[in-house]
Amino acid sequence: MNNIIKKIKEYFTYLKNYFDVSSYAPQQIGSILIVLSLIFTLTGLIWWALGTLLGIGLFDLVLYLMKKKTISQWIHRLFPKAIDIAIGILILVFTWMICGPEIFLPILVGFILGHLFWQE
Repeated sequence: MNNIIKKIKEYFTYLKNYFDVSSYAPQQIGSILIVLSLIFTLTGLIWWALGTLLGIGLFDLVLYLMKKKTISQWIHRLFPKAIDIAIGILILVFTWMICGPEIFLPILVGFILGHLFWQE
């Protein structure tokens, strides 16, 4: 019984360290700003979305140059590879359904290029 309790405590300690806000606060703020840029995009505030994304990109570049974990490195820690793939496929299906093949094709090409060249 003590061994089971010890394992449970170890698991919760692991989770606490895994989601430690203090060590990943900049990455979490960047992730929230990405969601904000999505909201700007969906509400038609294109220039606000582009400005937000530009700021996030510069912020992420500063994190990289300071040898800190980037926003994408933090996000990739949260999900197993299978969930990353499922999210990508859902985004592609959603894009096809909403926008049709004309918009889907450049999104697909960007998705493939991202898969090939932006892996860490």
